Amino acid sequence: MYILGISPHNWKYNRHEPDELLDIQRSAGKSPITTCLSFYPAMPFCQPILTQPPDLPPSTGPPWSADVVQAHRGLHAGFKASQAALNLDKSDPIRLGHHLQHAKTVMVPVIEALGRQKTNPLPLAYMEGVEEAVLALVDALQSALAESTAA
Repeated sequence: MYILGISPHNWKYNRHEPDELLDIQRSAGKSPITTCLSFYPAMPFCQPILTQPPDLPPSTGPPWSADVVQAHRGLHAGFKASQAALNLDKSDPIRLGHHLQHAKTVMVPVIEALGRQKTNPLPLAYMEGVEEAVLALVDALQSALAESTAA
């Protein structure tokens, strides 16, 4: 049996025996968890493991407004739903297109609005983490959509 492995850093497709793949990861100093694995040798593509958006950090000044907390919860919920669609074995193009459109039209503007907050601004590290996670999600959704329509 083969294991398909794609490193989230280089997105290369490799076929290795299970023990060989783990040895390669250990010799590279990587944990086996950092690679997306599938036990289906015929599966042509394996999605990379996406980094979750960071948790809302504790406020150093006044508490975060209800709008900030609600926006954070909405981003996390949308991210989890889109990630679940990516993890399905057979996501249809319509479902992937819906999640991609949601990420572009809802998540990105919410992040931009959170970044423009003047009173009690969010930490830069948090904003960068959320931006990176959502951009990686958009890239993964675009790749998955292209893969599903090419099949």
